[in-house]
Amino acid sequence: MDRKSLTIFTKLYECGSMHKAAEQLFVSQQSISKTILALEDELNAPLFLRTSRGVVPTAVGNYLYKEALSIRDQYERIYHNAAAFSANECIRIACAYGTLYQLFPLFKQFEKEHPGASINWCEMTDRETEQALLSEKVDIAVNIRGGSVSYVQFTPLYTRKICMLVYEGHQLYQNSGITARDLDGERVIIEGPDFRIYQHFLQYCAAAESHPQIIAETAEIGFCQHMAELREGLAVTVDFIAERSILKSTRMIPLVSPPLLWEVGLTQLRGKKSRGLEKELASFLQQHTDFQKQR
Repeated sequence: MDRKSLTIFTKLYECGSMHKAAEQLFVSQQSISKTILALEDELNAPLFLRTSRGVVPTAVGNYLYKEALSIRDQYERIYHNAAAFSANECIRIACAYGTLYQLFPLFKQFEKEHPGASINWCEMTDRETEQALLSEKVDIAVNIRGGSVSYVQFTPLYTRKICMLVYEGHQLYQNSGITARDLDGERVIIEGPDFRIYQHFLQYCAAAESHPQIIAETAEIGFCQHMAELREGLAVTVDFIAERSILKSTRMIPLVSPPLLWEVGLTQLRGKKSRGLEKELASFLQQHTDFQKQR
């Protein structure tokens, strides 16, 4: 006896006709007959008397109908509550491009260790990620440090080094580090204003009164790197992205004095009360990215 069997039984009881019940349930009369016979066999009692005008419930049929209505209500309540519970266990996260390389495996591990929880993530530019959080389209964001600091609480997760990708033959190719002053007048390719790396790089150079020539702004750091391969200029990149790429005749050289960092963290709206699962995820990510040791 299951939900489908009880649905067929109650419909037949209410219609009093195999033909009408089949029409309303969009099934064959044979399917209805087979289901009723199986129920009768399971209960070891007849549920209907077959007549030329249709079916008539027996005493057992009348009893089962009352119980079936109660059971149907319980089913509906269970499904409704389960759906609501499932929705409450879903965490919506906006992730800045590049951050998922390290965090996606951790999302999967968290879901495995928290049955019933799910992480619904999407990738966006740094600016779009912040806007999604501020408009409360997501519960949490993973972003690069910066932006609307007065509205957002930033919880550090991990840091990477911002570097220059230098093509072979360039005067800086053999350097172990590159300073902002080294970049004065150099042709530079970088991700555009929708990315924090753009603002950080400009501030880094301005502090040293250095004026590189930004000849291209893109939406993809991989294309910045490709432009460096083509010897169009020096590309601003992040260490782990360059390390994952197959790059010809180029060197990745860190920005130094001081180093320029790409700091990744969880961002949440200040003053907004977090659900227990969100707090657990934040703690889990902090523990497994081990931010403090990277400092």
